[in-house]
Amino acid sequence: MPNTLPDVCSPEAAKKIAPGTVDNVGTVANMREKWPYSNLNIGYSFTVPIAEITNEQSLRNMVTAKSKFLKKKFTVIKHGEPYNCFEIARIA
Repeated sequence: MPNTLPDVCSPEAAKKIAPGTVDNVGTVANMREKWPYSNLNIGYSFTVPIAEITNEQSLRNMVTAKSKFLKKKFTVIKHGEPYNCFEIARIA
């Protein structure tokens, strides 16, 4: 079954999405969140500048905690030059 997800995350994140994964629609965004975890659909991502993060492991731990809390799976991908950002992508 071909992956029919939108082309909005990086190819590295897209490789981590299992074929045939279906998204839960109808999520409500939490306006108090700094980053949009709760309203990301599978295959979508957002970026955080590397300069904004002081400890990479803390970011990864926070993403893991959000994954467990929201019962959604996220991944963190570090992009170096020329982007200099972390990509947080929803993969399930």
